[in-house]
Amino acid sequence: MMALTVRGLVVIFVGTFSLFTGCEFLVPSRHVSQAVRRDLSMEKLEIASTALAAVHGKIGQYPSSGVAFSSLPAAVCDSNPEFCRRGRDLDGWGHQPLYWSNGQHFVVLSAGRDGLLDAKYVDWLATLDLSDRNTFCPRVLDARRDDMLLVDGQNCVGGLESGEPEHKAE
Repeated sequence: MMALTVRGLVVIFVGTFSLFTGCEFLVPSRHVSQAVRRDLSMEKLEIASTALAAVHGKIGQYPSSGVAFSSLPAAVCDSNPEFCRRGRDLDGWGHQPLYWSNGQHFVVLSAGRDGLLDAKYVDWLATLDLSDRNTFCPRVLDARRDDMLLVDGQNCVGGLESGEPEHKAE
């Protein structure tokens, strides 16, 4: 790790990441591993989930997204303005996280490296029980997909307890 101070601006170099303190955003290098990008994306989804939980605590429900995925609702920015400053809400690949909610449950997701949804999540959201991650997560995730989902703030990866049967996505 190396730190450099230039007229009050602190630049810290950690591996291949450069974090500019005093500027508005984190700039990942081209040579950042996919694992680091996944970790950064998961952190962003967790921050958004925490902000959504705060919104739920204030108004008693999550902001509804309608039937489709959309960008994070303005209520997230109201609850956590720092998160919504330019570029801080982007995932590790520079894409906007996506959001869906029916008011009772919510899903936030990163579409991964390619920025494209790997499944028709909206179809499954309409038919599966979101109160049980073990019903929903195995149905929508498999090894071919790089999307990352949090359902009601809980990571979909590892939704199954060991020994439970897996259900493959159709």
